[in-house]
Amino acid sequence: RGRQVVITYAAGDRDPRALVMPLGHLDSLFAHRGSGDVSVEHWHGGLSAAPMPSIATTITTTAKACTWMEKANIIASYHVATDGSYSLAKAQSKCLELGTRICNAITCSSSGQCTLRPEARLEPSSSGETSYIPTDVCFMQEAENEQERAAAKEKAERNAEEQAEKDKDEEKNNYTKHQSDALHRESEEIFARVAAEEQAASEHDHQVELNKARARVGAIEKQLAADDVARKTAEAQAKEDDDNGKAALRRSVEDISKHLGELDDELKAMKEIEERMAAEKVRLVAIQENGH
Repeated sequence: RGRQVVITYAAGDRDPRALVMPLGHLDSLFAHRGSGDVSVEHWHGGLSAAPMPSIATTITTTAKACTWMEKANIIASYHVATDGSYSLAKAQSKCLELGTRICNAITCSSSGQCTLRPEARLEPSSSGETSYIPTDVCFMQEAENEQERAAAKEKAERNAEEQAEKDKDEEKNNYTKHQSDALHRESEEIFARVAAEEQAASEHDHQVELNKARARVGAIEKQLAADDVARKTAEAQAKEDDDNGKAALRRSVEDISKHLGELDDELKAMKEIEERMAAEKVRLVAIQENGH
């Protein structure tokens, strides 16, 4: 309208802007490119112009992609952020990787060697250098990447802590199990030893008791032998109708009957001792096998 040009743009999180100028003015800006151009900005609806070494141009990809503002014949800060030089693409990648704490601009020589700059403080270059300034959206992506890296690191550390805790618990459980197994083996050994000692003691006690019973049986058998001699003598006297012989025979028969009863009791006692010994042996074997 009226040969005027309206240029509008928006990038990243910056507010939309508009630039209004006559078409002839716009033509004159490009006509003088490289020999002292003029930058034009829109300030509160008006125009202002100031001499600058070159026009700021934008390397544009998509609306939300990272873009770099190109500043011809401009150097960004005389201080270099890192050692070494890179190609433009490598320098841009490196700058975004390091973040705003280290890199905020790139300056490239006329031969294409680019260095990283900590500040976007622009000054004219007398040697034909070109600087590139990343838009905010570039570091928004870098911030997101940094958040993702921090989250991944935190997750890795958390996983490492959890794994360390699991390993610690497993080691503790293994130690507890080892101790439990050792105590169980020791308990079994004690039970076996006690059972063996008890068996030996029991067998000894029963054997002593059995030996005493056998001694009593032997004494009774000797008494019975003596009784038998006395009986035969009494029988000889009784045949002669000797009253004393008859009385002696009766006493002899009574003694034999008495001693036979005692012998029977002792034999029963010996049998009971032997049965107890066998039962005790079975019990002690069961203790050894069951650990009780």
